[in-house]
Amino acid sequence: MIKSQTQKSVAKLTENMYELWDQEIILNKKLEIFNMVKESHDPDFYINGIEDRYSRKYLAMLRLSTHPLKIEIGRYHNISRQNRTCDYCNLNAIENEIHFMTCCTLYSNIRNKLYQELNGIGNSNWLSCDSDEKILCYLLQPRDIQTAKLVIAYIKSCLETRKKQLQITFPV
Repeated sequence: MIKSQTQKSVAKLTENMYELWDQEIILNKKLEIFNMVKESHDPDFYINGIEDRYSRKYLAMLRLSTHPLKIEIGRYHNISRQNRTCDYCNLNAIENEIHFMTCCTLYSNIRNKLYQELNGIGNSNWLSCDSDEKILCYLLQPRDIQTAKLVIAYIKSCLETRKKQLQITFPV
């Protein structure tokens, strides 16, 4: 009897926690991308599938908006959202995760290589994505180790390219 009541209480508390969590995520603009890619309350593949903490951080930083993109940096400098445009291409687009991962021309060659490599491992699921948002979700929610490693290498390479461009643009 007590065990049954305890199980019911734990189940109810868990349900309430998930409901509160879902509400907080929806209301928090900073977690917009996390809300877009997180499909369940269970740990995502990359958490346990990628042993190297350093590698996991690349996926996590984009999913949680803890990155150096203008969309995030602008928050701390009180730059209005529409003025957080990308300094690395001429698309005049807000530099957010979608732009960084799927559109920015600075990373076109790296992105094309990623898409070829995804096709090379027999993973062409991303081709069925009919929007940049869906491509972003696909890339930030890898379901196998090969895809995860390719996406992590892509993010790392883009960030390195960005850093080099920044050093060229603003010499010290």
